[in-house]
Amino acid sequence: MKKPNARERILETAARLFQERGFSEVGINEI
Repeated sequence: MKKPNARERILETAARLFQERGFSEVGINEI
């Protein structure tokens, strides 16, 4: 299985944080 690239990791992390905390509670530094 191939390692996810930086873009994929960022998008996965952002989606998880938005789901857990909500869009307005997540800053770019956390992503």
